[in-house]
Amino acid sequence: MLSLRPFTIEDIPRLIQEIPDRRFLMQWAGPLYQWPLTGDQILHHLQNDSRPPGRSRIFKAVTRKNDTVGTCELAAIDPLKSSARLSRILIYRHARNRGLGIRMLDRLLRIAFEEMRLCRLALNVFDFNHAAIRCYEHLGFQREAVLENARQVEAEFWNSIIMALRAEEWRKGTAE
Repeated sequence: MLSLRPFTIEDIPRLIQEIPDRRFLMQWAGPLYQWPLTGDQILHHLQNDSRPPGRSRIFKAVTRKNDTVGTCELAAIDPLKSSARLSRILIYRHARNRGLGIRMLDRLLRIAFEEMRLCRLALNVFDFNHAAIRCYEHLGFQREAVLENARQVEAEFWNSIIMALRAEEWRKGTAE
């Protein structure tokens, strides 16, 4: 059993431990945070984006044994368009390769589509992140576009894939 609970100030130190370097920070968070990641940066994001009415909802994934195994976020929540973006999805190192990413995102999709009644979710993923892409495709996300050279990281340019899932497609997939 895996549940999603609100990410709190007390969760910040653990999250910082999971970000080993500048490249990983960019892969996980895009340009939101600067290296080195600090508690103040995360706190600022929590205070500015997560308060009501809230442009974001930030969660931690917790096992039945109360072990925090990751974080995820519904960002850019737009009630008028009935849409949001999945952002800053991370399974902590000690919990990887156990299928927890799919379970965590399944809970997040239920919140988005059932509780919040959103119609569309989108996300960006770098094209070299094959495990994440497989996870998103397993959940029903479809590729919509590729942004060539979307981010420069040191001397490299990274391509970003835009993926999306509509509520009706998700419901069909959960009914099967």
